[in-house]
Amino acid sequence: MWQTALRHAAALLLLTLAACTGTPAGVEIADGPALEARAPLLYRLGPGDEVRLIVFGEDNLSGTFAVDAEGTLAMPLIGAVQAAGLSVRELEEAVARRLADGYLLDPKVSAQIAVYRPYTILGEVARPGSYPYAVGLGLLDAVAAAGGYSYRARTGVVHIVAEGERVARTYKAAPDLPVYPGDQIVVPERYF
Repeated sequence: MWQTALRHAAALLLLTLAACTGTPAGVEIADGPALEARAPLLYRLGPGDEVRLIVFGEDNLSGTFAVDAEGTLAMPLIGAVQAAGLSVRELEEAVARRLADGYLLDPKVSAQIAVYRPYTILGEVARPGSYPYAVGLGLLDAVAAAGGYSYRARTGVVHIVAEGERVARTYKAAPDLPVYPGDQIVVPERYF
């Protein structure tokens, strides 16, 4: 009799542990072996980015502009410019076209990202949350920013949901594994 109760308690414990994964809601983990590397990223602007635009010879049109939740940035004179999904070069061209459309003769526009949108790290780290991205950020730096691994962390692999995707890919947790803006990193719990 007590053996049956013990089996039920063990089954309940396993179900509870299975429900306590750190994977974000609505995200599934792709099957297969852990991947060694991530493909280089062709960076596309998105909400949360801040872009420094310089319109040569026009200081009143230059400045730092945030990409809002709708994917646009508001500029003086020409108003909202669609930025989400564009590369920095494509944004330069779009702003120059808008300025050339009745405002300036042959405008020269330069753009660079002033602030990247953050990445998020969840699961078995000391301080899960969103953190500012810096160019060249690797997994070791991302984990360190989150206070390091917890004692329950499975440190050999991580799951990463790239921005715009719904499936987490599993990667070997190399210190130099690239982290990109908008990534959701999940450090899984190890099995005891």
